[in-house]
Amino acid sequence: MSWIKRTEVRFREWFTGRGRTGKAIRIDTPQNILADIAAPKILFMRQDRIGDMLVSLPVVRAVRAQFPHAQIDVLLGTNNIGVGSVALRYANSILCYEKKIGKILMLLWRIRRTRYDVVVDLMDNASATSTFLFTRMKSRYTLGIEKENADAYTHNVPLLDKSVTHIVERLAQFLLAFGIEPSTTNLLLEYPLANAEIQIAQERVKKSSEQLLGVNISSGYDEMYWGSEHWIRLIDHIQKEFPRLDIVLFSSPGYAEELAIISSATCVRIAPSTRSFHEFAAMIAQCTLFCTPDTSVIHVCAAHRIPVVGVYNYSDKSLIPWTPYKSPGTMLYTDTNHVRDIKFDDVYSAVQTMVRNVYMG
Repeated sequence: MSWIKRTEVRFREWFTGRGRTGKAIRIDTPQNILADIAAPKILFMRQDRIGDMLVSLPVVRAVRAQFPHAQIDVLLGTNNIGVGSVALRYANSILCYEKKIGKILMLLWRIRRTRYDVVVDLMDNASATSTFLFTRMKSRYTLGIEKENADAYTHNVPLLDKSVTHIVERLAQFLLAFGIEPSTTNLLLEYPLANAEIQIAQERVKKSSEQLLGVNISSGYDEMYWGSEHWIRLIDHIQKEFPRLDIVLFSSPGYAEELAIISSATCVRIAPSTRSFHEFAAMIAQCTLFCTPDTSVIHVCAAHRIPVVGVYNYSDKSLIPWTPYKSPGTMLYTDTNHVRDIKFDDVYSAVQTMVRNVYMG
């Protein structure tokens, strides 16, 4: 091996922290690794997307119930720090990971100073960022799902089959290491809102009828955009069949132009822009029905048990889609790389059935 190659290998080992902890201890039945600590310090790491934190909350909630006197902190990233208030229902504080050298060094200093008893990597796929961070945190234990970087942890929990097991139930395997049986634990999603936040959201949405259909046109990827012509046609059909149904349009800022086109063509109002995802989610919670691509909105709807029709790209059959967990809904899929290929008639039929069920109910 050349010196260049040896240097590359050593740098990779240093960056990922591999080989530092030896073979991890596998936990596949409930056993509390913190049994000898009265008030443990626990750090959960979920520095990725908004939906990632929402589907991880049941784990944090269950651990808080098991350890009421623990110091529980949650590490989020700049992309999902907006839902930090959701985690604070069960966490003592929120830490933020920013991809800046100075910020990373300050974060590591704070974490090392706290000396957590266990750092939990909530990612169910190997993350170089997570591995780099938790191998330098000086925690007593590190806990992760059994995956490619398994040798970087002190303890592992099983990785359930991604093609058939919902992400919420895969993440629930972490509970085994805290002496909690996942199969008997409440794993329902939640998105807590204060009364004042609900009142403000109600004023912004201004429902004109008992039933409100929310339509979110945006997602994080262009391949997830169903198309303005599809949304216009869908809303037009729904308005004609259910003229008393109130409809409001939602989107992220990046879809403002498409949103304006759809609103102009259908005369459907647009939900007011907000300063944060939390305010956005509070307006979603005022809806009684929803239609959206696969995005974090799905999990907000699931948290409030709002019936939803979702459109998904399901081209990779090795990964089960992140559908609304144990919440009413109809999911429509495409085997191609673009949800635009989902037929209009299929989406319209699903929304039509959903609206009828609510009215009949």
